[in-house]
Amino acid sequence: MAAPPDTGSLEARISKSLKKKLFRLYRELLEHATNPLNRDTDWDSIQAFCDQLNNDLEGPQLATRLLAHKIQSPQEWEAMQALVVLETCMKSCGERFHSEVGKFRFLNELIKVVSPKYLGSRAPEPVKKKVLELIYSWTLGLPDEAKIADAYEMLKKQGIVKQDPVLPADKLLLLPPPRPKNAIFEDEEKSKTLTRLLNSTQPEDLKAANKLIQEMVQEDQKQAEKLSKRVNAIQDVNESVSLLTQLLEDYDWTTNPQSNDLYQRCEKMRPTLFRLASDTEDNDEALAEILQANDSLTQVINLYRQQVKGEVVNGNNSANTQRLTGSSVALLDLSGLDTSPPSPEFPTPTDSLNAPSQEMGISLLDDELMSLGNVDIPDIPAAPSVLLSPDPLPYTQPLSTGATSGSSALDELDQLGKTLLQQSLPPEGLQVKWDKPPFKPTLRDLQNKSGTNPSLIPAFSPEHPVALLVSIIFVLSTCYANSSLLPVTVFDSHSLRVLFHFARDSLPSLADVLVVIISMLSSAPVPVSNILFQAFVPDTMRVKLQPPSETELPAFNPILPPAAITQILLLANPHKEKVQLQYKLTFTLGEEDHDERGVVAQFPPSDTWGNL
Repeated sequence: MAAPPDTGSLEARISKSLKKKLFRLYRELLEHATNPLNRDTDWDSIQAFCDQLNNDLEGPQLATRLLAHKIQSPQEWEAMQALVVLETCMKSCGERFHSEVGKFRFLNELIKVVSPKYLGSRAPEPVKKKVLELIYSWTLGLPDEAKIADAYEMLKKQGIVKQDPVLPADKLLLLPPPRPKNAIFEDEEKSKTLTRLLNSTQPEDLKAANKLIQEMVQEDQKQAEKLSKRVNAIQDVNESVSLLTQLLEDYDWTTNPQSNDLYQRCEKMRPTLFRLASDTEDNDEALAEILQANDSLTQVINLYRQQVKGEVVNGNNSANTQRLTGSSVALLDLSGLDTSPPSPEFPTPTDSLNAPSQEMGISLLDDELMSLGNVDIPDIPAAPSVLLSPDPLPYTQPLSTGATSGSSALDELDQLGKTLLQQSLPPEGLQVKWDKPPFKPTLRDLQNKSGTNPSLIPAFSPEHPVALLVSIIFVLSTCYANSSLLPVTVFDSHSLRVLFHFARDSLPSLADVLVVIISMLSSAPVPVSNILFQAFVPDTMRVKLQPPSETELPAFNPILPPAAITQILLLANPHKEKVQLQYKLTFTLGEEDHDERGVVAQFPPSDTWGNL
């Protein structure tokens, strides 16, 4: 009785037979693609070769063997077509083929073509040039394939490559971007938990695994929805900005009502951008896109206000008045935070009398400030003279307001201001004497006088007491910067350092408002100019920036004390939520412009504000 056939040898023979058939198939496809009789590159045959290679597990090994033989052909056209096939496969056949090409077994076959010891003396120059270009492009596009870089360095040491070839843009090996990681499904802790539950035989664990999978899917869907909303919102902003810009270029006062509709649409987009920025906490690239869209939006809105409404926008218009609409204080309006240098003086009496009434949306911080004096809050810069000396601003006429509300707040600020100003002054021997009139009216005196002279015409607008309040807040916050907390380093790069100092106490009746003193110092050997710090917070909070003391820092001098820029930030947080302030810092270091962005989360707990 005959012995049964050896199963192992039978499988080996079948596998060998299939491999031979597959080898013949690749050879036929490559023969068509590299036929010397082809007048032009046969892209259909090349694509068929690549498709077959992607379908077979052993395709890369068979393909590289056949390609090496064709590339070494003495016929220039056949060899050049084989190199085109190789280049196409590298671009479309993935990591398995890259790994096979990156082995010395195949690289040595390419080196033989260019090396004088082997085929280099007989190979056509275009073929040798093409081989070197391909190897060099792989060293750039496949940094993980170390053997390719080693082979290229060896060619340079042997003098075969005297200088790197210049590659056109279309010849660079541009690999498709890696599949973005899904933070939800690739969370290491959740993956371990899910694996443990799925491997368990307990019904409770399987139910828990099912629930965890559902939660992960729902979370992933939420992330996808956020991404879709962000992309659509940014696209809408860019389209609206482009349309409004075009309309403003050909603006007609009488026949262009469409620009007003676009302007209103742009205004409504600002809170949307802010909400997107608040939701984008850890994605710096997405945050940069949102801030870029906001910059474009702010720029076209300011252009509309200047060109159509004749408003003053950061001093860029010749008009004498600035009108603010109700939506102009949207929280994302970074330009609305007064970042222009402080004005040296208040408006003249004529300007104040002729200025139109200012409409302003009510914000959380505005509500708090209004409670001090029960007056409207205009957008006016702080007076630098309050910082230069303890003397108040001179008044040519008392104010004509008979309001009695807020008296206690004024009394409290008067007394507190006197005490803190005295504490902040240097010793008497170091004080600078100013030639000022001896009369120093307090806020209380001004209110009493205004009550007894209602018929007098004020020298300043009725909102002037608010300017004093804002200025006093400026001084008080400076005096309060003695908290026990260490300053927080917000930015420290390019020889520029930005620090947050937290005020020790809160202002009267402003317990929910944190006063932050921003200091900026430079150790750069060149001047730093055009310094601009902008900030925004979630829509449940409100942030307001005072004008900075300067916008430039001189070059660092180790002999002299370092110069510093000071800016006050007021942050209202009535709901006592965790603060995440996002900032944008732009400056010019020498002749190089910088645009830096980041997030500050190291704020003291909101329940400790006022007692730091």
